[in-house]
Amino acid sequence: IFLFEKILASGKKIIGFDLDGVFLDFSELKQRIAKERGFAVELHETPAEIYETLIPHDILEDIKKHIYYFEGAHALSVPLMPGARESLERVHKSGIPYALMSRRRSGETAIAVLERHGLWPAYFNETNAFFVKTREDKDLVAQKLGVTHFIDDEQKVLDAIPSVPNRILFDFLGAFLDTARYPRVGSWDELMEQILSR
Repeated sequence: IFLFEKILASGKKIIGFDLDGVFLDFSELKQRIAKERGFAVELHETPAEIYETLIPHDILEDIKKHIYYFEGAHALSVPLMPGARESLERVHKSGIPYALMSRRRSGETAIAVLERHGLWPAYFNETNAFFVKTREDKDLVAQKLGVTHFIDDEQKVLDAIPSVPNRILFDFLGAFLDTARYPRVGSWDELMEQILSR
């Protein structure tokens, strides 16, 4: 935190990243698990804000356990988004400070997945990874760190972090082409153009 406080005082750019749906691609897994439970979901319907309207609440909660926590065999199988590792390396080399802010019941599974993909502790670790319970908690962390740019795949989350002046919607499936309320990017390459060139 002390490093971020010094950077905040200097007025420099600080980037915040969501984890699920930005670094981790759950789309095919969510589609497959929904099908196993009798629900036909298209890939472009797998972003959380759409998916949660298609699956009954009790079944959705069961699916989340299998996807996000150790209670199912799927928790560690989720792949990285195309270009995520290379882009994070670019951010890391640029010297721009960055942090991970993920809404998770526990960070244990998230850390295990990041370790599996070689992102923990090389890029994310105890100094710049924050696991919170609510969307609003992300805003509290963002304020404390002085985050100037935040990337998330949920517009409801972006709505809940008004302290961040630059909020970017990561929409790699094009699910929000016509309904995006924030600047949107469809890939990590597009994201790099947005955050490294300004």
